[in-house]
Parts: sequence; C-alpha cells; structure tokens
Amino acid sequence: MNHEQRTIGVIAGNGIYPETFVRAARKQGIRLVVAAFKGETKEELEEEVDAIKWFRVGQLGSVIKFFRKQGAFEAIMVGQIAPRNLFDLWPDLRTLKVLHGVKERNAESLFGVIADELAKDEITLLPATTFLDDQLAGEGHLFGPPLKERDWEDVRFGQRIVKKTSALDIGQSIVGQLRSRLERLCFLDLRRLKQSAFKERLRSWDFSQFHCVACLTAPREK
Repeated sequence: MNHEQRTIGVIAGNGIYPETFVRAARKQGIRLVVAAFKGETKEELEEEVDAIKWFRVGQLGSVIKFFRKQGAFEAIMVGQIAPRNLFDLWPDLRTLKVLHGVKERNAESLFGVIADELAKDEITLLPATTFLDDQLAGEGHLFGPPLKERDWEDVRFGQRIVKKTSALDIGQSIVGQLRSRLERLCFLDLRRLKQSAFKERLRSWDFSQFHCVACLTAPREK
C-alpha cells in the first residue's frame, strides 16, 4: 500500500452516484476504499476500486475501523440508502450509542452525527460534490425559450416553495408548466420516476413549453 497516495473512503449507497464519483476520483489519481452495503451498492463497483468491504446498514463503527485500517482519513457519502433498509438496521455498539443521542432522526441530523463520529477518528467528511464540479448545473436559465418577466415570477414562486419544502425534509423537486400558469404547478416525486405508469404520463407532457432554470438556494461549498 502506498501511504503517500491520497486515499478516500467511500460510503457507497445505490444509484449511479457512487460510480460517477469513483470515475471522477480515479482521474485525479485517488486511491479509493469503499464501504459497500448489501442490497444497496452495485457489485460491479468492486472492479473499479482498490479495496471494498461489505456491511449492513448501521455498522458505523465497523466502517470507521475499515477506513482507518486502509489509511483513509478522508471520506465521502455517495448514493442513496433505500428507506426500507433504514428501518431494518443492524446497528453495532457505536451506532446504538449515536442513535441514542439523536433527538430528531432526519437526514440533516443523521448526516451531522455521522460526520461527528468520523471526526472523532480524525476522518474528514468531504463535500458531496468533490471532483464533480463539471456535473453541476450552473445558476440561471439552462434551456428552453427565453424567459419573460412573467415567467420569472413563476420561477421565483417555485423557488420559495422548494426552500420551504426542503426545510421540512421533503425530498421532491418542483415542476411548473408555465404555459398554463400556476394552476398546473405540481410536485414531482423523483422516486415515482421508476414506476412505468408514471413514466408513460411524463411522455404525454409537452416539455417544449417548459423552461429549465437552476436557482441556487444556498452558497456552494468551496
């Protein structure tokens, strides 16, 4: 093992996010060790990293020991953990202790305590966008017809709704069909995109009348 090479521990969930990060980090010459989760992480990821170990959701103490043994004093969380697994934990002693001290078990508080536990073992949790700046949308109008002031009123209205719902831990995006104004404003639950019936409904929508605008609601981490 080359201890001088930068090593990052990857806490990998499901979806394409883990493999996207792994390929971006590889281009930077990073050594990658992955904490994978049964029923979540793609098995194919094993072929793209330097070391991998499989865990059950809730084994935080074991994950930290694995990272330290591999010389990873930086870590990143990439990918989703399915809600069903969050309610089927196999917690080790460290996780039980952490959960006992958490008053509100929402995403913000849980990520916070995980970062705190990593820090106790001198492991720094990296921003989720590390090495992925080229994958981020820029601020402002992305595509579609130029926006008129009336359209920007819809955008600003939608932005206010997104900020309010995100504060309530509602994991949704907002879609407004501007042609028919706010009466067609609706919430699009991203998880429903996996349902074939919902995909068929999306195909019937006239997206040529949509504007795509990225509104940054908080400063980016540098």
